[in-house]
Amino acid sequence: MSQPWTTISDGGPARPVVLAVDYDATGRRDATFRDLVELLPSPLTVRLSGQPPRGERTDAQLLDRWAGDLPATVGAILGYCAGSIFACALADRIERERGTRPATVLFNPGRPDASTLRRDFDGVVGSMSLLDPRERADFLEKAAKQVAATPDDFNEVAGTLYELYGQASRITFERADIDADVGEELVAVFGSYISYLRAARRVEPRPGWARGAAVVSRDHVQPAAFTPNPVRTGLERERLLGDPAVAQAVVRLIGAEE
Repeated sequence: MSQPWTTISDGGPARPVVLAVDYDATGRRDATFRDLVELLPSPLTVRLSGQPPRGERTDAQLLDRWAGDLPATVGAILGYCAGSIFACALADRIERERGTRPATVLFNPGRPDASTLRRDFDGVVGSMSLLDPRERADFLEKAAKQVAATPDDFNEVAGTLYELYGQASRITFERADIDADVGEELVAVFGSYISYLRAARRVEPRPGWARGAAVVSRDHVQPAAFTPNPVRTGLERERLLGDPAVAQAVVRLIGAEE
């Protein structure tokens, strides 16, 4: 089982601790917080959320797990995509329990839906180079048909895409001569990611969420629950956390300039 938090950048004891919430183990093509910390103009201590244990986990269980291992002082909380929901919920809890609310900076925030899952499925399966083009196109087409048929049924889409992901992965593992047990562990990661998204969908927005800041890619549609005045970049989604100007904006938005 992964730890609740992993330190991915150490700014020393004098720097505030920044929490970053994301699920970055899916093999997606997007830049991650690990990329972002390499671009920070001054080092910060950044702790990245650990992946949830295998199996179904509710939003309360995930939040309890993360909140049970918080540093004494949290300077800010960052969240990416569905992780923005958990970032805001953690800020709510810290404010309720400690009396002060950490600054929040959200990247492409939003409630995950069937299209979210399909986008990530397409990115991962589309990068499976050991599938031939016809096989890859077939898996992507089946995923698209399921989303088109049940766009509002997250659970139905999730079940189908998990099955398709398993089929595509097992073909890849066999061709790469990866042991079947190891392959099943990797397939389970995608199932854990689905549980993470499902848990995020259960968190109800609160008024305090709009007090945070948001940085979004050029094509992102900003949900009303989040900050009403996002910093809109000209970046593609995949590059959002891998851009030096975004890293500089983070330091400014959380008030961590030296």
